[in-house]
Amino acid sequence: MAEKKHGSQAALAPYCAATAPEDAIQPQPSCHNTRHSRSLTAYADITDASPEECLHRLATSRVVLLGCGGLGGHVLEGLARAGVGFLRVVDGDTFSPSNLNRQTLCTEHTLGQNKALAAQQRAAAINSEIDVEAVTTFATPATLPGLLQGMHVVVDALDNVAARFQLAEAACTCGIPVVHGAVAGFSGHATVVYPGDTSLHSIYATNQGEAPNSPNTMAGATEAPGVAPPTPALIAAVQVAETIKILLGKPELTLRNRLFLCDLGRAYAQVLHLT
Repeated sequence: MAEKKHGSQAALAPYCAATAPEDAIQPQPSCHNTRHSRSLTAYADITDASPEECLHRLATSRVVLLGCGGLGGHVLEGLARAGVGFLRVVDGDTFSPSNLNRQTLCTEHTLGQNKALAAQQRAAAINSEIDVEAVTTFATPATLPGLLQGMHVVVDALDNVAARFQLAEAACTCGIPVVHGAVAGFSGHATVVYPGDTSLHSIYATNQGEAPNSPNTMAGATEAPGVAPPTPALIAAVQVAETIKILLGKPELTLRNRLFLCDLGRAYAQVLHLT
C-alpha cells in the first residue's frame, strides 16, 4: 500500500513506522464487494444516510487511538473492521507475559514487540483498504497536540487518570471529542467527552477538593484489582460503537454526559447521567 501523508505526519516522522508492512497479505477481490454488507442495515437503523454515504463517512474519517493494550487492541480490531479510513495508533509499551490474559494483540509470538506496531500489523491483516500509522512512543502533553491534529475523534484507551485528563485538555483545545473507557477487575465504564464537558471530573471525583493531578487521584483504573479477560472486550465494544456513531454524524445517540457502567462479575449494568 502506498504511503499517504496525513495531518502532522511529517512532524511525527521520527516516531512513526511505515504505513503498512511490505509483506502485507493482499485481500481476495471479493472482499471489496462484501466486506461491509452485514453492517449496512445496522447503520441504517441509526441514521438517515444511505449505506453508501455511511461507508464513505467512515472511509474518510480519521481516528487516533491512544493505548494499544487491553482496551486498545479490541478498539483497533473494531475500527479496522468498520472501515475507518485512517487510524493513528499510539503506544510506547511492549508486550509482556502478563498481557496474555486480556490483550488481544498479545500472543506468545508478539511478546517483546511494540504494541503500536502490533496494532498496525493486525489492522493491515484485517483491512488493507485503510491507512494505519504507528507511533511507537508514549503520548505526552508536548506531543498530544500534534497527535490530535487533523483527527475527527480520539479514543482513550489509556491506563491512568493523569494521562486521561491531559488528553481531555488537549482534545478540548483541538476541538475534537474523546471516547473514554476504563476497566478494573470485572468492572468497566465508558462515556463520550466533547470539548467543554466536565464528565471526567464527575467520574473521577477528587478527594476533599484535591486537584485531578494530585498523588491521591492518580492511580490507574487497572492497578488494584487487575483486569479479567472479558472486561476490556466489552468496554472496547462500547467505545467502538460510540466512535462509529460520532463519525456517522449522530452525536445525540452517544453517551455524552452519560456513563455506561458494568460489573460482569455480578451481571450488572446501567447507564448513569453525569452532571
